Amino acid sequence: MAAIVLSLAHFPSDADKEALATIKAGTGSASVKAVASAIAGISHKVSDSDKAKLLAIAGDDNEPADLRELAGIVAGINHMPGDDAKAALTALTGK
Repeated sequence: MAAIVLSLAHFPSDADKEALATIKAGTGSASVKAVASAIAGISHKVSDSDKAKLLAIAGDDNEPADLRELAGIVAGINHMPGDDAKAALTALTGK
């Protein structure tokens, strides 16, 4: 998901939406699925309801650190990730 967000420009591509749909249909946690759903629904930014879910995930110490970081980044996107977000996303992707 971090790689998808890293390449984001205003909204996810059709291929990215397909990948996110696979994640949402998979066996991941509800939080993973919520982040995937929020990313798939981005149109310049996330919806207010998705932003609230993302911020809750970002602030939940019971969630994995990388998921919390990704949720926080996605919650703050406006059209595309900023330079600081791109650096963090690059670290999350391991590239």
